[in-house]
Amino acid sequence: MPYRQTAEPGGNYGSPLSPLNPAAPGIKLETAQFISFTNCYTDANAGNGVEIVGTSASQLNNLYFTGCIFNRDGAGDQATPLDAFAGVKVKGGAPTGSAGANLMKFSNCLVVTGKADDAGGGLAGPKYGVWFENTEYFQWAGGRTEGVTADYYVGAGGNYRPSIVDVQDGIFTLPLRVPVAAAGDGMAYFDQATNKLMIRSGSTWKGVTLT
Repeated sequence: MPYRQTAEPGGNYGSPLSPLNPAAPGIKLETAQFISFTNCYTDANAGNGVEIVGTSASQLNNLYFTGCIFNRDGAGDQATPLDAFAGVKVKGGAPTGSAGANLMKFSNCLVVTGKADDAGGGLAGPKYGVWFENTEYFQWAGGRTEGVTADYYVGAGGNYRPSIVDVQDGIFTLPLRVPVAAAGDGMAYFDQATNKLMIRSGSTWKGVTLT
């Protein structure tokens, strides 16, 4: 079920009656299956707009978001990675299997960056439009990510067969490591150690030297 923080990130900074949670998301899911969100709206969160983060024992699968707006989410400074937030953050507790984040789909959703408070002050956030890591069959179709530093961030983990279609600039960021141990043909990732594009073909990884 959606999570609502008790500390209001959009409250009065000088009032002890409305304390700020420095990482409060708009919606938080840790163990969830078969949930659909339609035309939902989050605004002025201190953390991620939607935070779907699993553990080694969690089940995260079949979550669908349609026509949602994640507005001015994340009060972190875009120039400081440690304070980086995303309009949508999806991270499984393990790269694959039941502890991964499986079958997540976002259709025609909007991420809008802005200032951390309604008065127009504070730092711009979020840093990323979409953050996905340790996912299987993650999909983002349509929609926009406006004003963010980077449309996508794939995290440090692997992603198995993600699909990014028609988002703003139409750019898809490849994983920076092998997506999964048993990857199927047609997959690709960028190997930073060898500066090669690795493509799965004939059940083996084949490198393409970039010049």
